[in-house]
Amino acid sequence: MHNYNLAAWQNSRTQAQGVGNAKGSWSEPKLLDSFRSSPLNPDHFEQKILQAYVQLAMTPEQTNGTRTTTLAWFGSVEIRLTEMPRSEDGQSYIPPFWLEVYSHDIGETIDSCGCFEFNETELADAADVLHEYMAGVQ
Repeated sequence: MHNYNLAAWQNSRTQAQGVGNAKGSWSEPKLLDSFRSSPLNPDHFEQKILQAYVQLAMTPEQTNGTRTTTLAWFGSVEIRLTEMPRSEDGQSYIPPFWLEVYSHDIGETIDSCGCFEFNETELADAADVLHEYMAGVQ
């Protein structure tokens, strides 16, 4: 799995996400039915990640240049895929795509996986992140 230093990125993500209500508490969105009804199948997770990847193309950029789509919610835990803006020189050692398991209760990423192009290995690594989290909540 690709574990890169994400401190600066996570800080910008936390500020950009501002999803609390007027009282400052987090709402609890429903778990997507496709995750509730599916077995813990890596192929299913890979399919959901690829669907989210395609959905990013239709997602508007946030003020910090990122695009984010949510795969599922589990109480206050959000599974999301984020595309980072490309560097000006076109080269980057930080993957442009990040799958995160993010807890809004604690305001931190529980687990994450960075991907450059979602090749077979990267997709399997990302699916493992989801599988590990789902196995823990079942």
